[in-house]
Amino acid sequence: MAVATIIDGRHTYRLQTLGRVFGWFFLATFLTSIPAYFVGYERILEDPGLITGAGADPTAGVATAATLEIFLIIANVGTAVIAYPVLKRESEIGAVGYVSARLVEGIFIAIGVVSALAFILMRQEATAVADPVIGEGFVAIYYRAFLVGPGFMAGLANGVILGYLMYRSGLVPREMTWLVSSEVRSS
Repeated sequence: MAVATIIDGRHTYRLQTLGRVFGWFFLATFLTSIPAYFVGYERILEDPGLITGAGADPTAGVATAATLEIFLIIANVGTAVIAYPVLKRESEIGAVGYVSARLVEGIFIAIGVVSALAFILMRQEATAVADPVIGEGFVAIYYRAFLVGPGFMAGLANGVILGYLMYRSGLVPREMTWLVSSEVRSS
């Protein structure tokens, strides 16, 4: 049985290996992004007044969520870098666009992480003891970073660019790419 490979200059890539690694990274994006909200961010996002020191300390949960989101950034970039050799055969501009969109998404995820960690730092140092408005500011930054990063860029990168490249390459059934595109349009 012949092994499907891509020869790119000095490099040879096995398609099955690339697909497997891409799948693991893609799965990791779900396993790290969804629990981060429920494990750590939910409490500070629902009650920005926690920045004043009132209530139970959310530090451990936020630290866990921040760690999960750092792994999310790595997984996002990993999906793009692993898929690049395959996707550039269809469209080099599209492949670079996919990598770029994942990088921008990662930057906005990092802005959200920094916002949540700054919230915790200000709580620990009792900087905002009398002013919960500062907590609301950090929560607003987190939500706006989420809106632009995972909200918009994930739809653009995953739904449109990756869907188009998968459609053109025939790597997935054509009906599947239309399903992804219709999900992006409806949200």
